[in-house]
Amino acid sequence: MFCCVGTNSIPYEVTADTFDGSGNITNRIWHNASGVVNRTQSLSYDAKGRLRQVTELNTNNYGFTVLLLQACGREKGRRTLRGFGFGTAVTGAA
Repeated sequence: MFCCVGTNSIPYEVTADTFDGSGNITNRIWHNASGVVNRTQSLSYDAKGRLRQVTELNTNNYGFTVLLLQACGREKGRRTLRGFGFGTAVTGAA
């Protein structure tokens, strides 16, 4: 696992990325110039290195999880979106 820091298109935000041994981003943290974390993102991958799940949260722990399920032998997979806010989970399929 290793980490790097970069900037994005918003001049006052900086991102810090953590990678696994395969070079996949596993965690991303956005923070402002004062070092305060604005949001975080966690990414996980399946055994074949395909993106499996993304969870993104803001400073108040509101956000969402996207779960990507690969269909066996098909091009299209199933995506499930779970949103979190005010302590309530909302789930839907896309």
